[in-house]
Amino acid sequence: MTYADMFVAALQSFGVLCIGLYRLRDATLSPDENPSAKRYVITNPEDDSTLLFTDKVRPAQICTLPNSFRFL
Repeated sequence: MTYADMFVAALQSFGVLCIGLYRLRDATLSPDENPSAKRYVITNPEDDSTLLFTDKVRPAQICTLPNSFRFL
């Protein structure tokens, strides 16, 4: 599955706008190779980026501002 596939499915099915991935630094290493548990953020990945089983998705938090809210 690609990032674009997941992005569209999340938006259509759940109304969730995804803004990036939270990926393990050493996600391609086997447990025997002592992978790191550290992660990094990829914001707005390429559409054809392949998702990894260990990826986590970062959704945008949507909030509704009251009518009385005024921008400074």
